[in-house]
Amino acid sequence: MVNVGCSAEYRTVAPGRLGSRSVVESDAVAKGLRPYGTLITHGMVLAEKGKKMSKSLGNIVGPSTIVLGGSDKKKDPAYGADLLRFWAASIEYKNDMSIGRTSLSQTAEAMHKIRNSARFVLGNIMDGDVLRDFERVERNNMGFVE
Repeated sequence: MVNVGCSAEYRTVAPGRLGSRSVVESDAVAKGLRPYGTLITHGMVLAEKGKKMSKSLGNIVGPSTIVLGGSDKKKDPAYGADLLRFWAASIEYKNDMSIGRTSLSQTAEAMHKIRNSARFVLGNIMDGDVLRDFERVERNNMGFVE
């Protein structure tokens, strides 16, 4: 196949969807073009015990429940969007991952440790004139990582 005509450099797909193709992909392949440069398969989000989430089993954990909390705040407390982002960033995208009360409380504990450490460091840096000696770098002079 020709590398010209890629509509996207990367495409992510769940392992269970590898056999299905969209109309765009089928059309590109029929024309001898690559529909995307690289195919990345990601893991599935599973219920807490590692089972597939299902409405009939009632084990679905929705993002709004994690962020805002459930109807019973003791059972399903509101963790906030930062915790959900931190959980998503901390997992290995290639593997299946489970989400539930245990993993969310462990993530909350890890996030609190990081925040408290950062608060401690910033509190100690701000004492005195430590920041006065740093050279200011303009935003347009910063590299990608900075």
